[in-house]
Amino acid sequence: MTTWEHLSESNEHYTPEPIVEAARQVLHGEIDLDPASNPFINARRIHARKIYTASDSGHNQPWAGRVFL
Repeated sequence: MTTWEHLSESNEHYTPEPIVEAARQVLHGEIDLDPASNPFINARRIHARKIYTASDSGHNQPWAGRVFL
C-alpha cells in the first residue's frame, strides 16, 4: 500500500489491491461497473468497463453486470 492511498487531505480512499483481486476472482475475472471510482484508480487497479465518478452521482445511475463497490 502506498501513502497516497490513504491521505487525510483527500476524500479518496482506494481499495487495497489484494481485495480488488479477490473481488475480481469472485466476479469471474471481470468488473463491469465501479459506481464510486475515478479514472486514475480505474486505469491503475480496478479496470472496470464502466465507472461513475463523484460528479456522476453513481448512486443515481443505472447499475448492471458485475458491480464492484
